[in-house]
Amino acid sequence: MIDVSAVSIERGDCVWLTTDPNLVRARERGRALAETLGFSSIDQASVETTIAELAMNMLTYARSGEIRIEALTEDGSTGLRIVARDWGSAKAGLPLPDVQRLADDFDVQRREGRGIVITLTKWLRSAKTSAA
Repeated sequence: MIDVSAVSIERGDCVWLTTDPNLVRARERGRALAETLGFSSIDQASVETTIAELAMNMLTYARSGEIRIEALTEDGSTGLRIVARDWGSAKAGLPLPDVQRLADDFDVQRREGRGIVITLTKWLRSAKTSAA
C-alpha cells in the first residue's frame, strides 16, 4: 500500500490557469503525482493528456480557471483526483468525450452564470481490479 502522506502534493496541488506555461506546469504536476502513486507510464500519460485537454478547454472558453490535483485513498484503493474549475460560460466546451473515456469516475457541475466544475478520478488499475 502506498503511503499517501509521503506524496509531496498530498493535500492537493492547485495550478491557476491563465496562460499556456501554467498548462504545462499543471500537466507536469499531474504526471509527477501519478508516477509517485505508482501509476503505469501509460496511465501517467493519460493523466497528463486529461489535464491538458481540460486546461485547453478552460483557456479556450473561459480564459482562466484552476486545476486541482489530489492523491486519495478509498477502501484500500489509491487514486488521483483532478478538479477543473472555471468561471466562464456553463455551456461552452462540453462534454469532453476523450476526458470522460480516460477517467474511472467523472462528474460535471454546470453552474449557470458561474462556470463549470469537472471532477474526475483515475484509480490505480491493480488496486481497482483487486477490489472488484
